[in-house]
Amino acid sequence: SLFEQPNGNIWVGGVSALNRYDPVTKVFHRYEYNHLIDQPLNVETGILAINSDAKGRMYFGVRLNRGEGVTHGLLYYDEKADSLKRFEYPDSLVIGEVFQTGLDKFGDFWFLSNTGLFKIDQSGNLEKFHGLDDEFKEAGPFYAGIHFDKVGFLWIGLRNYRLCRFDLKTGER
Repeated sequence: SLFEQPNGNIWVGGVSALNRYDPVTKVFHRYEYNHLIDQPLNVETGILAINSDAKGRMYFGVRLNRGEGVTHGLLYYDEKADSLKRFEYPDSLVIGEVFQTGLDKFGDFWFLSNTGLFKIDQSGNLEKFHGLDDEFKEAGPFYAGIHFDKVGFLWIGLRNYRLCRFDLKTGER
């Protein structure tokens, strides 16, 4: 996966590592992350999703290429420490592997994982979104992606070429 920040930095997600290219210095910076997701170094993981929230915080979605799965699949970049950190969340939630991310028109950051759909609002509060739980249950843990259109609808691609539209304001499908 690739992502270019407004400042020109380019993030490149790869197998078991993440790289940031700084166009000013023309240098790549490598960030290891398996220790953050409780996986040994020899396990193949991948960064599937790279995105930033409305305030510019960079997020990274991690999944295993083979195996049991990841329990802490959302990481973020701490600019002051120039390091990746694990996004911590309450014990009552399980994030799992993160496949896709997106921003809605209100500036809230969303991500789709193998355990459902989550939102981090602009204050940093995390909540699980239950409006499409029935569709997720029927489709299984394989989703194609999420997208927010200009009107404010959330679009989710599900297994078997299904497409769901959800109005975040009214809850209408």
